[in-house]
Amino acid sequence: MMSPYTLTDSEMVLCRTLANLRTMVNYSTKRPDPARVRLGSEVWSADEMGVFGEYGFCKLNNIFFDPTTHVRSGGYDFIFRGVRVDMKTTKLPHGKLHGITKWQTKPKDVDAYALAILTGNTLAFPGWCSAKFLYQEENLTNFGYDDVYAIPQSKLRAWKDDEEIENICKRQGGHFSVA
Repeated sequence: MMSPYTLTDSEMVLCRTLANLRTMVNYSTKRPDPARVRLGSEVWSADEMGVFGEYGFCKLNNIFFDPTTHVRSGGYDFIFRGVRVDMKTTKLPHGKLHGITKWQTKPKDVDAYALAILTGNTLAFPGWCSAKFLYQEENLTNFGYDDVYAIPQSKLRAWKDDEEIENICKRQGGHFSVA
């Protein structure tokens, strides 16, 4: 597993502010973020959880974190070793990496997905998978609201294999930019 990253209180405020700006922009264009996540006594939006994971991973790996607040709907969050990665964040210690529902259009600009687990201010990064691996019929799971592509942490590739991320995604038809 990749080393964990602990967000400072200032980084938590920064991420939360940025996420709230993203939420307001999405609401203004009728793309609300209805998902809410309860962490102790606080309720955080999916945007907040996402920004925590994106920021922590980028900071830990010394790569660019995209702070823009334009309208977002799917797509990659950052480029890691030339691969377009969509970070998914959960508060559940054994949480799964979730993609989209069976009925949504698969993003064409995502090569890989990574999972972050937030506990307090600390992020753990248990692993990643290629988009092609996630979007297999066998990975459809129903959480009571719809069929969602999701895989358990045990099926994720460990970050010790991150040097393989380009080769695996390339073999599976991923697009690469120069990083």
